[in-house]
Parts: sequence; C-alpha cells; structure tokens
Amino acid sequence: MTKTDELLLEREYTGLRISFFLKIIFFLTMLAGSFSPEATYFERLYSSLTSFVVISMICLFLFLIRGKKLLSVIGTASAVLDGLALTIIVIIWYLAVGGTSVTPAFLLKSTIYTFSAGLMILNSFALKPLYPAIVGIIFTLSQIGFFVFASMIAGDMNTDTFNDHVLSNKVSYFLYFVVHIAIPFFLEVWLLLSLLGSREQLLEKLSFWKKTKPRCSAISLLVLQTRLQQQMKIFYGQEELGRWWQ
Repeated sequence: MTKTDELLLEREYTGLRISFFLKIIFFLTMLAGSFSPEATYFERLYSSLTSFVVISMICLFLFLIRGKKLLSVIGTASAVLDGLALTIIVIIWYLAVGGTSVTPAFLLKSTIYTFSAGLMILNSFALKPLYPAIVGIIFTLSQIGFFVFASMIAGDMNTDTFNDHVLSNKVSYFLYFVVHIAIPFFLEVWLLLSLLGSREQLLEKLSFWKKTKPRCSAISLLVLQTRLQQQMKIFYGQEELGRWWQ
C-alpha cells in the first residue's frame, strides 16, 4: 500500500467515524419523535424498533472499523441500511394511519425526502461517492415503487391545483416527482460531482507533496545550516567558526 493509499484510507476511516456518530444522533432524534403524543401505538412500537435496530447496527459498524479493515464493505452496508430504513419508515407511517383503509395518496405526501437529504449528506463524509449514491438510488426506487402501488390501488389521483394536493385525496404528480424524485436526484448528482472533485484535489495535493518533499527537505536543511552558522559566529567568532565547520 502506497503512502497515498494510506492517507486516503485514513481519510475514509475518519469520515466514517464522524458520519456514524452523526447518524446515531440522527436516529436517536427519530426514536424520540416516534413517541410524540399524536403517534399511534403501532407507530411508536415499530418506528422505535426500526430506529433501535439501525442504531445497534451503526454501533456494530463503529466497532468493526476500529481495525481499519473492510472499510468499503462496512460503508456500503451502512448506506444500504440507511436507504432501507427510509423505505421502512414510510411503510410504518402508512400502516399506522390505517394502511389500505386510507387513501394511498398518503404515501406520496410524506416528508421523508428531508430525511433522505440528511442521510445522503452524512454518507458523503468519507469522500466515497458510492455511499450517498446508494442511499439516493434506494430512496428513488422506493418512491417510484410507492407511486406504482398507489396508482394500482386508487387509479388516477392527479390534480393540477396546489390546494387539492395539500387538502384532498388527490396528488399533484408534478409536485411529487419534483420534490420526492427530482430534487433528491439532483442533490445526489451534486454530491457525487463534489466528492469526485474533492478526491481529485486531494490526490493532486498528495502528488504535489510527494514531488516537492525532497526539494523542501533539502531547502530546510540548507536554511538550518545557515542559521546554525550565524549563531556559532555570534558565540565563537569567525575564526572559531571556521575550525568548527571544517
């Protein structure tokens, strides 16, 4: 393993640790939110159970990365877990309000996209474009799946007015695809490009450092030698300095 690979590995390890700690806080907040007064018993039970399982898995991931081995495997597993958690939470919310006894438009009006944005950002800390991409792909597929499911049950639910979208059993397909699919998709693309650019800049800096290190070391040695000569000249005089430096 080259020095560059070691530095990238250390950067990924540090990023994963930070993201895991922040994810624990993230899911602890969701765990606390599942016990809100308006939540049903079903939602409290299964939402808290989901958050507890995810937090337990993240703690296991934190333990496993201590040896700095299989970081890519653990990071990928964590990203998959995040994407699945987002999907499961929406299903729990839907079942908690009555499932098929209520309009499937509920599936298309959740605010889960805000959670997806947070988890994609947290998964970008390790400078691995793969991790936020996994979360984004799973989230997008789940949203398309919810749309297909809702359409199969209720048929055409489209509306052209914002009021109907918010207050009725109708859904603005345009708003749904913009908010739940397009914006998370563009966020994912932006993160991918940013991470690729950051990795490229890091590699360029490491390459520049490796090329200039010998030159910088030689210059530093020359500066140190010059300063030492000046100090010895002050203490011992010019003639004594000549005998010391021979």
